[in-house]
Amino acid sequence: MSPRICIITAAHSLSPAERHGGVTYTSTIVEALRLAGADVEVVWYRDDPAAQRVTHHAGDTPVHEVPLRWVPWISLLFPNLCEGWQLASAVRRIERGNPFDVIEGPNNSGICWALALRCRSRFWLRMHTSKEHGGSYAVARAPWRMRFRGWLDGVTARMAAHRITHSDYHAATVRGEYRLGRRPIAVVPHATREPNRHGDPVANATGAAIGVLCPRKATDVLLDAFADVHRTNPAARFTLIGEDQGTGGESYADSLRRRHPEAVASVEFAGIVSDAEMDARWQQMGYVVLPSRYESFGLVAIEAMARGIPVLATRAGALPEVIGDAGMLVEPENPAALREGMIRLMTDSALREDLGRRGRERYQQRYVLQRMGSECLEVFMRRSETGK
Repeated sequence: MSPRICIITAAHSLSPAERHGGVTYTSTIVEALRLAGADVEVVWYRDDPAAQRVTHHAGDTPVHEVPLRWVPWISLLFPNLCEGWQLASAVRRIERGNPFDVIEGPNNSGICWALALRCRSRFWLRMHTSKEHGGSYAVARAPWRMRFRGWLDGVTARMAAHRITHSDYHAATVRGEYRLGRRPIAVVPHATREPNRHGDPVANATGAAIGVLCPRKATDVLLDAFADVHRTNPAARFTLIGEDQGTGGESYADSLRRRHPEAVASVEFAGIVSDAEMDARWQQMGYVVLPSRYESFGLVAIEAMARGIPVLATRAGALPEVIGDAGMLVEPENPAALREGMIRLMTDSALREDLGRRGRERYQQRYVLQRMGSECLEVFMRRSETGK
């Protein structure tokens, strides 16, 4: 009999056309586990007052929408305390008479605290983000509500019988931040779907960065590096794909205009693009840059590697672990090193071809859906059965 698994998410869609991180993860883990032979259901919790309890299907996957109701005074003073209990109660109702073998929920402000308590041996806490890099509630002077969420998040992480994340680096990070001591954290790398088409890095020399434009992604460092590249080679072109969140009240597009006006015309700020447009844009990329200050994994890296597109990234967070020797790595916060890497990739088609081939091989060995699904299922079932 196939194992029955529940994935809990705050993501608003299971459509792979959505590029929001939570949506991407949910759709990927559901597909991976189904390929491994599991029966998967999704519980989508919502804090929308107009939301109704309803079940529908995304393809063959049941999706249970669960509205979480605000409770006067308690929700104001102790956010996610009542909501966490409501979520656990909803899951217990859904599985009545046919219990889930495994329940996975996110480390999202302690929302799964009651599941960790009530479904202890079957519950897995998915460690998506760290406190330092995923939210500000760890700051001592943050408002009470944010500090309470941070406290509840830590309690949930320590109370959960099982924890799982996507890189050894991130496991070490959250172990320290959440004071987990010797409590085990399973590590199974993320995966991405086999693309319909591969890139052609030999024919293309245009660089691109994909993801939210924000300080953690070091978009400012990237723009400084590209401005230097542009001074050396005025024909150079670069594309930024993703929401421009800017910093200090200024968009990155405006920052570039102010700091490097000569390079503005050579940088395309594409914003958020559709899935179909993204597929077309992959074909035009000669290389992809991840200049991040921190990455718990780096999904864009494996998406590029799957298409045979070379990756230039910083030695930040888990990026060296994910990319290995299949890409170029430079020190973070170093525009000069980033510039040199970009110039090499722009001007050396043989290097682009070699790194693209090595990246594609690494993807096939480590980051295909079938491997993620089978490894997750093995870890889930082995430890859930033993309780260890």
